[in-house]
Amino acid sequence: MEGMTWVWIVLGILAAVVVVIAAILVGLGAARRRLRRQIARQQEQAPAFPDWAREHGYTYSAAFPESDVEHLRGLGALTPFSDFVFSRAEHVFRAAEGGRMRYLLQLTVFSDPGPEARPRGALTVAVAQVPRSAAVADVREPAPSRGQAGVHAHGRWVTSYRGGPLTLESMEIVEGRLDQHLQRT
Repeated sequence: MEGMTWVWIVLGILAAVVVVIAAILVGLGAARRRLRRQIARQQEQAPAFPDWAREHGYTYSAAFPESDVEHLRGLGALTPFSDFVFSRAEHVFRAAEGGRMRYLLQLTVFSDPGPEARPRGALTVAVAQVPRSAAVADVREPAPSRGQAGVHAHGRWVTSYRGGPLTLESMEIVEGRLDQHLQRT
């Protein structure tokens, strides 16, 4: 009789492992479907990006301009740039304010560096360069709730970021949070 107890314990553990694995797979599938829906919404809105950029004082580029690589030295220490090894900036909105750069962009995350790699995730990011007098050592403000933007300031750069592909709505959220942070400093 005692041998049967161990069998039930082992079967219970195996069943629990199967349930956990199934829940993980369902969660990953739901996340992948949500990302695809968000990217489809972005593709619908993309033709309006150049007009939005002009209305808000930005220039728009579908890919990150090589000429701006030098401007962004030092961003590697900032969230979300420090979180991912394989990422690419896309849908870049760029503006110069008083000699300082400001960007809105999509940081697309990949699982490998190949040109045919499929995106695994995306974040909407607003980046602003601040005057030397406003530089800080390291300030992190997590997003107050899901769907909102977090902030990370380090040195002369401040980022505001939110999960999900760049859309008109997500741009307004990260830009608003960035402006809110900059007004307090």
